[in-house]
Amino acid sequence: MKRFSARRLFLLVLLLAVAMPAQLQAKKLFRKAAKKQLKHTLVEICDWIETRDTGESESAAWTSAASIRALLAGYDLAGRQKRFLNAALGWGDRLIARQQPVRTTAGNPGALWAGREDGLPLNTADSSVAAAALARSHVYANKARQRAWRQALERYARVLVEGYRADGARKGWDGSSGWAITGGEDEGAIAMGTLDGQVSVGPSTASTAAGSLFFSQLYALTGNPEYRRLAADGVRWLVRSRRPNGQIPSIVDGNISLQGSLGVIPYWAEAVQAAYYLLGDKDLNGWMLVELDLTIRWLLRIRSEQGLWGEGPEKRVTTSVATLLAWFYLSADSDESIPPTLNPPWKLWLNPVHAQSFGILVDEPVSGLVGMTAAEMIKPGITFRKK
Repeated sequence: MKRFSARRLFLLVLLLAVAMPAQLQAKKLFRKAAKKQLKHTLVEICDWIETRDTGESESAAWTSAASIRALLAGYDLAGRQKRFLNAALGWGDRLIARQQPVRTTAGNPGALWAGREDGLPLNTADSSVAAAALARSHVYANKARQRAWRQALERYARVLVEGYRADGARKGWDGSSGWAITGGEDEGAIAMGTLDGQVSVGPSTASTAAGSLFFSQLYALTGNPEYRRLAADGVRWLVRSRRPNGQIPSIVDGNISLQGSLGVIPYWAEAVQAAYYLLGDKDLNGWMLVELDLTIRWLLRIRSEQGLWGEGPEKRVTTSVATLLAWFYLSADSDESIPPTLNPPWKLWLNPVHAQSFGILVDEPVSGLVGMTAAEMIKPGITFRKK
C-alpha cells in the first residue's frame, strides 16, 4: 500500500495557515499557496487511482465514478498528464462493454447495466452516477469513442423515461414502463428501478438526484432541451421533498426515512451543483440558492464534535458536504460561518494517520471523493465541466 509522504505534516500546517477565516479574501476560500498544496493532494490521489489493478476497477465499474472525475480534474489541473486521462477513458470503454441491450416499451433501442452478482438490472442511482461520469468524460474522447459513448448514454436515458419490455434482454427480467415520474405530486422524481429483485416504481431521493446529475451532463453534451427539463424537474422535486427545517430525507420507493439522510447527501449535493453549472437556467439557480439556505443551516447544525459529518463509514459523506458548503458560499449571498467549517475535514485528510483511517489511498470511492473535493476547492465546477 502506498503511504503518505512525510511532507504532508508540513502541508497540513501550511494549508491551515493560509485557509483560516481571518485570512480569507472576499469570496475566496484558499489563496494560491494553499491551492498549490491542494493540487499536491489531488495528484497523489490520482497517482494511486491510476496505478491500481484495472481488473479490480472493471469488476465494479460504477463504484469508480468519483475516481474517474477526479482523474479528469487531475488531468486538467495538474499538467495534463496523459496517464490520468488514459485511465479515465479506459474505464469508460469497460463501462460501455458491460451495457445490456433492451427494447423500450415504445419499441426503441435502449440499454442498461446489470449487477455482476445477481444479474439483475442495476438500480438507477448507481447506474446514473456511472453514466454521468461517462458523459463527463465524453469531451476528452476521440470521435469514434464519442459516437459509441453518446449512443450508449442516450439509450440508457431512453430506458429511464420509456422503461423496457419484459424479458427485453432475454434474461427473464420483469418489464418496466419507465422510472421518470411525469405527473402527480412526485413529478420530476425518478424511481430506484429495482429493489430487492423487484421493479420499484415509487420515488427515490438517491435515484432522482443521480438521474438529475446524469441528465444535466447529458444536456451539456447534446443540447437536447428534454434532458434539461428532466434535470431541472428532478432538482425541483429534491428541494420540494425536504423537511421544513431543511433536512434531506431518504426516500426509497416512496417510503420516507429521516435516519438515512446522510446516505443520500452525496447524490443530492451533486444534483444541485450540476444543475447550477450545466443547465444555464438563471431562474432555477436563483430559486435554488434561496431555498438551499435552510439545508445549509441544517448541515451546519448536525456536525459532530470533530467538525465532521457521520460516524464510522458514514464519515465519507463529509467530502460531499464540504464541496456543497464551498459551492454555496461562493455562489450565494452567504455569511462567513461557512469557511471555518472546512478546516476540520482538511486537517483530518492531510494528517497521514487519520487520512488512511478515513480511507484515502485505501478505499477507491473515498479516495475519489476526496480527490473531487480537492479539485473543487482549486477550481469550482471542474468536476462537472472541462476547464
